[in-house]
Amino acid sequence: MESCPVELLLKIFSHICTDTGQAGCVLSLVSRRFRDISALVRFERICLRSALHMRIFLEMLEQRQSATVVRHLFLYDNGYSKEPEPGITTIDVCVSIISSLASSLVTLAGDLLAIKFTYGSLFCSATSFPLLRDLNLGCLGMDKITSTLIPYMPNLRRFHKFDPFSTEEYIVGFNLIVEHAPQLTHIRISNFDRSSTLPRTIDSALRRDKSSKLHLPKELKLLIVQGIIIFFFTCIDQPEMEEQDGIMKELEAVAKKHDGLLVTPDWGDYDVRDCEVEWREVVDQAGDGCWRNPPRMTFRAERFEQACKDFNGGLVD
Repeated sequence: MESCPVELLLKIFSHICTDTGQAGCVLSLVSRRFRDISALVRFERICLRSALHMRIFLEMLEQRQSATVVRHLFLYDNGYSKEPEPGITTIDVCVSIISSLASSLVTLAGDLLAIKFTYGSLFCSATSFPLLRDLNLGCLGMDKITSTLIPYMPNLRRFHKFDPFSTEEYIVGFNLIVEHAPQLTHIRISNFDRSSTLPRTIDSALRRDKSSKLHLPKELKLLIVQGIIIFFFTCIDQPEMEEQDGIMKELEAVAKKHDGLLVTPDWGDYDVRDCEVEWREVVDQAGDGCWRNPPRMTFRAERFEQACKDFNGGLVD
């Protein structure tokens, strides 16, 4: 291994160093050569799955004398952890991490809904995300976004939001994000909240109607819309199920009129497991992730489908 070319070792190390830095630390103990080479990719891909991981990683960032380059960042917290210190919240820790890494980030993904992390907190962490290409986030507060909060994202190509989406409340904030990301070509809206105006709003925007409230990017190539899953074995009212079914049919009718609009089957509830799997597809395998056509069925949908099969099998038997 000591005689391997640096380029080959970098390729190997980049596939190993996909955690919070432990793999890079182990590599650095092998030899000085391994230490120096692995330092180039040690923190290229960081996946932080708890408030504890975030706090430890932030402490490491603050202790390092040189700037840490992280290209791909995944953040998740389930909201059950104790706050790091009195007066310091997990939101504060997230903001500090993103602020430290904003200049080098290429992908940013994660689910921060449980800690009530907002788009305002995300955007106030940096005045610009110069390299960011992929934003795949569960967040809150799109209805609170103002033009003074939005950083410039000159290279953002793909934006996926999987927090509950209400058309009327979120439309202004959504438009501001589009305005500050001039290269945006892919948009995905998952888990929309039975908004009866959504089909008409999207149809108007895709027709480039000047009176449309929703503004879509000029270079839009793909718009994916995914509803919330209907659980037939729960206590959801029949009218609600019929309403959602009607909205999905309207969306499908709109999709037939417009190239570039993809309405998924009524399988929804995109969650953190979907987000991490598809983030790794993009980062590790240069795959399409959540942008595949047709989209991959979500984890919850897979379980639901299996439950339907088991239930029907029981009836047959």
